[in-house]
Amino acid sequence: MGNSRRNWHRHWIIDTARQTATHDSGLSVQFVDRIVFPRPEIGTHCIADGIGEWTGFLLGGDEALVAWMRQNPTIRDPNAIKTRLERLMEEAGRVWAHAMKAEGQPKTLK
Repeated sequence: MGNSRRNWHRHWIIDTARQTATHDSGLSVQFVDRIVFPRPEIGTHCIADGIGEWTGFLLGGDEALVAWMRQNPTIRDPNAIKTRLERLMEEAGRVWAHAMKAEGQPKTLK
């Protein structure tokens, strides 16, 4: 029997030109080319060795979070929402770092 999180990375679409990662659940993450402290409440840090460091923010802020919750009505428990967001933000950082490493060059916003 397969794991429900198997191939989790296939649920993400990376747009390196816009510096975004979008999950098929509707969550979108915008990356900036530096580590921001403190880490955003809904955010992620990621590093691609020899390539760069980024901080990911929820794209669209609170309005996007409300829209995401409406798109995913089965997640209503506050702890479940928090856990799912943390996992998705971690995934976003991982797929972003992987994409940047595969590209092999630093990406910066201009």
